[in-house]
Amino acid sequence: MPKADAVDNSSAGAPHLPDAALWGVRVVAVIGVALTALLVVQANRADPLPGCGSGSGCEALLAGRWAYWVSPHVSVALLGLLTWVGIAAAAWWRGFREVLLPLTMLAAGAAAWFVLVQALLVRQWCPYCLAAHGCAAVAVAATLWHGQRAAWSALGLPAVAVALLIAGQVAFPVDAEAVLDARDGGEVAAEAVPATASADAAVEPIEPPTYGHDTTPFPRLGPADAPHELLVFSDYTCGHCRTLYRYLATARQRFPDQLRLVAVPAPINRFCNPHVPFTPPVHRDACRIARMALAVWLAEPERFAEMHGYLFGFTGSTPRDPADARAFAVSLVGEEAFVAALGGEGVNEIVSAGVALNFEIGRATDPPVDNALPKLVLPDGHVFAKRPRSEDWLLNQLQARLGLGTNDRAADVPPKQTSP
Repeated sequence: MPKADAVDNSSAGAPHLPDAALWGVRVVAVIGVALTALLVVQANRADPLPGCGSGSGCEALLAGRWAYWVSPHVSVALLGLLTWVGIAAAAWWRGFREVLLPLTMLAAGAAAWFVLVQALLVRQWCPYCLAAHGCAAVAVAATLWHGQRAAWSALGLPAVAVALLIAGQVAFPVDAEAVLDARDGGEVAAEAVPATASADAAVEPIEPPTYGHDTTPFPRLGPADAPHELLVFSDYTCGHCRTLYRYLATARQRFPDQLRLVAVPAPINRFCNPHVPFTPPVHRDACRIARMALAVWLAEPERFAEMHGYLFGFTGSTPRDPADARAFAVSLVGEEAFVAALGGEGVNEIVSAGVALNFEIGRATDPPVDNALPKLVLPDGHVFAKRPRSEDWLLNQLQARLGLGTNDRAADVPPKQTSP
């Protein structure tokens, strides 16, 4: 009779593992599958895992560049899940036993890389990731201990795979904006029409638009008697929002008497926006910077355009530093007025109202754009979400939908600033 798997658990070319070692690999493989599956699911959850709130190591690792390989569509957690499924299959079924050692070596090599990433680059720790890395260490130790002779011959493919993982993440980094674009369904969004409005709704250039929410608390930019009031949902740490700011600055210079912008804050940060599943590292200061801008608005509304322009009107690839933003705000309104406004409830109420309105409008569009930024809402109900196709395209859309004409008077648009 053939020997049972508990006695002869090897296959041709695979190391023989005693029962205790094999069962140890099986147990950690099941745990590894569960942990990586949890991380894959967590990427689309609105609520963080215990110990993984806003600003945590989980967030820094799982929502930033190190969570993806080459493309925002290739999740490292998913690759890890597939690896652990292979380890579990090799540990439980004798026919796959030959790939057990290479797969555990691959898992251990990837684990070593991500431990270095957390220790040296992110400088924060993800407990669920570390638990999965620990499982990889146990699995490779069990297989190597009893298969040392096969270790060198099995090292080639795992070493190449780990090298490709590292090279792909280092040479082709995935930025946070690309991650958010991928989750929202694409980089450039065309127009979306609210479900309550028809696609050919007539433009009413004189009547103020109806948004279903009170927009009076939000900052305004432009003449009070302008016939067209546009809602602009943005985040000062959002690269696409800076692009839209530049396009709208051109529009306001070209049509200074005709456009009035309502600046609605919608920070991409779970600390003040519950609709954000994770806070990508680039948006870590989004709530703080939005609150500083609003403090200037509440202290001296006439200075808000300067603050708004300072935060958006520069060419750097990273957001303004919060310390620099605070210093500029104080230079505009004074320390006492700034601190008083920042500490009041008005700032938090405006942020909460902006976040709620952004999500409500995003959910009402067809197709839904949810929490995507930036959003530009026209008086006819049309919503343009995410990065506009080009400046000329946006200007043509505004002229066609709003019936804008040329005007030579200069608008109160602050000059573009360069990064320090």
